Amino acid sequence: MTWISLTVTVIALVASIAWPIAAVIIFRDFQDAEDDFGRGFGGMGHGGYYVEDDDVLEAVEEPCEAMLKAAGKINLVGDKAKVAASLKSWTEAATPIVAAIDSADPDSDSEDWRDDWKATIAAVEKYADNLGKPNNRLRLPVTAEEMYWSTDAECGVPISIAALDRRFASYILGGDL
Repeated sequence: MTWISLTVTVIALVASIAWPIAAVIIFRDFQDAEDDFGRGFGGMGHGGYYVEDDDVLEAVEEPCEAMLKAAGKINLVGDKAKVAASLKSWTEAATPIVAAIDSADPDSDSEDWRDDWKATIAAVEKYADNLGKPNNRLRLPVTAEEMYWSTDAECGVPISIAALDRRFASYILGGDL
């Protein structure tokens, strides 16, 4: 037997043993990834709810559409007063989402989603109120990105808002900020 045929035989033997082991590891990692699905940027969210209530999803359609439209009009450059007013306009557009969820007799998952919206809106309002003050940083709830993945609705925190929170901006833009 030549050294080439011996090498090929060894490689084939190793591959026949390693392939099933690799398949088990990959499958296990895939299962872990599926379990973590929806936890947000780098698993920051809590992964504790999923909104499927048809009444809630129907109730939030128009408010979510209005919120996303308002997000497209956010102005983050120029005079601080104009930037703050732009952010407040977004919170005014987002607030009806909370009322819509409440109007639909929400289940507990929908209530958790509503609470995340309340916290997000409050955080953006606080940030806008203190814009230009030292050490003012937007601190969205850690579930901000998850709010999109935890429902079938097209209704998540827009990137234009999430990117203002340094924790999320680093995941959105890549790298450490």
